[in-house]
Amino acid sequence: FFTLKFTFYRLTPHKINLTQEILNSIEQKKLNKYKSQDRPKALIHSWLAWQEAPGAPMGLAIKKKYLTNQDETCNKLIAWLKDTFSPM
Repeated sequence: FFTLKFTFYRLTPHKINLTQEILNSIEQKKLNKYKSQDRPKALIHSWLAWQEAPGAPMGLAIKKKYLTNQDETCNKLIAWLKDTFSPM
């Protein structure tokens, strides 16, 4: 689960840097309630909360292009998903 969420984080546009800055600020002030291993999940859900349809699930976020696949790691994930789940 963590790996898949981290991969979805990599699908996010470069504007995610603002989200990282905000999480850094929250963490410095000790206001965060999440564990350090859950930071990628907090990051992606924070990003999705700011979109046109706040809180959209991952599938809808991809469909609405809140998340993109402009990264080699993402393209490898897509290829793997197709290979794994496509009917023969």
